Amino acid sequence: MSSEPTPSTLQSVEAVVRENVSGYVDGDHHEHGKQRLLAALSQGRPRFTAPSRRRVAVVGILALALVAGAYVWKQHRSVRLSYDVTGGLLSDSGYVRSSGPSGARLSFSDGTRVDLQEGARARIAAVDAHGARISIENGHAALSVARLPGAAWYVDAGPFVIQVTGTQFDVDWSSYDDTLSVDLHEGNLVVSGPPAPNGVLLRSGQRLTALEGRLSIEAMESAAQSAAEASARLASPVPDGSPLLAEPAPENSVPAEPLPAEPLPAPEAAPPATLAAPPLER
Repeated sequence: MSSEPTPSTLQSVEAVVRENVSGYVDGDHHEHGKQRLLAALSQGRPRFTAPSRRRVAVVGILALALVAGAYVWKQHRSVRLSYDVTGGLLSDSGYVRSSGPSGARLSFSDGTRVDLQEGARARIAAVDAHGARISIENGHAALSVARLPGAAWYVDAGPFVIQVTGTQFDVDWSSYDDTLSVDLHEGNLVVSGPPAPNGVLLRSGQRLTALEGRLSIEAMESAAQSAAEASARLASPVPDGSPLLAEPAPENSVPAEPLPAEPLPAPEAAPPATLAAPPLER
């Protein structure tokens, strides 16, 4: 099909121009304008040049890369964390115990680590894409929680709950006398329990102790010094007939002040990831 304009088309265009454009146009200008119109009509639709096609291709590739990156990030954040156990045994119900003198280590896919000392018992109660809920049944555990956006970790120790977003701390829980000790090495965390249902804030370098229904917070250095002095007094012989005096509280120990906040929300329980590990001996 020819792209050349027909005489009837040119006459129609000329009529429209004469009706809508005012002013006198002489014959030379009229002929020159008509030739320019014919040349423009004969060229047809403009085509993309090679540089234009390359630019379009680059923009398309970048758009696809952005969409693919967003999809991968969304999938990564929606996948439940995986983990493995070294130096210990893991039961089908999530209980972990050490199998050697060096203790057991829980390693999560986000970089979080939980080290259980020899004799300590723990249970992985729930795992999701943002963290996990770990119950310290008895003994000492050292935790290093990765600092990531949206991280939500919970550590249960008896009736106490430790809310963590990213920090390093040690937990010691005795199920025999219901004694809790938390040493915070880095970051902040919140501890809640019967003495403080709304939670108390613990800062880096502090130790929280829960004993006989009372919470107290002191500097870790002072707590270590007090413990050493108490051990020295216990090791010293007591003269016959001398009364045993109750040990006073450390001078720099202060009762933990509860946070003026609502109770901490707990994550929805989820079954722990199933790992191929030998069952616990009964």
